[in-house]
Amino acid sequence: MGFIIKNKGNFNNTDKYLSNALSIADKRKILEIAEDTVAKLKNATPVDSSLTANSWSYKFKENANGFSIEFNNTNIQNGVNIAVILNYGHATKDGHWVVGKHYIEKPIRDAYEEIINKAREGLKTYE
Repeated sequence: MGFIIKNKGNFNNTDKYLSNALSIADKRKILEIAEDTVAKLKNATPVDSSLTANSWSYKFKENANGFSIEFNNTNIQNGVNIAVILNYGHATKDGHWVVGKHYIEKPIRDAYEEIINKAREGLKTYE
């Protein structure tokens, strides 16, 4: 005894919906969100000399599957990214531990959520 599976149709509507999801996220809006996130990172960065706060930037990369945003901080001292150790904490030369400030996650999470919400808003017109 066996069974037969028959399929009728295709995924054209799904493909169209997902393609629209990628194009809905207007590049200008995404770049505005990225620039706003850099400003938020700068404002959230603990300030001593302000070098770390002023070293934030982003890279926008686009390809056939969508896009990515990479946030960077270029303040590197003796091979150590200062923004990272300020965020997560670090040991001092004399063995003490400096607790991290955990200031990076919120601006990045907010940017991610804002991009997702913009895409959802745009997709509502295709439902």
